[in-house]
Amino acid sequence: MRAAARWFRRFRGARYLARISSTIDCECPHHLARLLSSFTQFEEYSAQCENRRASDAEIHAYLHDRTVEARSIIEEALIVLMEFEGIVLNGE
Repeated sequence: MRAAARWFRRFRGARYLARISSTIDCECPHHLARLLSSFTQFEEYSAQCENRRASDAEIHAYLHDRTVEARSIIEEALIVLMEFEGIVLNGE
């Protein structure tokens, strides 16, 4: 089973992430949101890379799966930070 099947996206769009604000002068929520956005973009990109041969498909699947796992870790970190900061996003 590919890793992608085990992980789901907890945030469904940059518009929600853009609304994150911190109660202190800490930029951690914004940095995590940007990382999350980058991982999500690469996840989508790597799932659609062109393959010239079977080994291309294998490396692209590997990169996609690792990116899905990394995105999930960043999502979890962002959720913990949001709970700590009292950040609530309506619609998520």
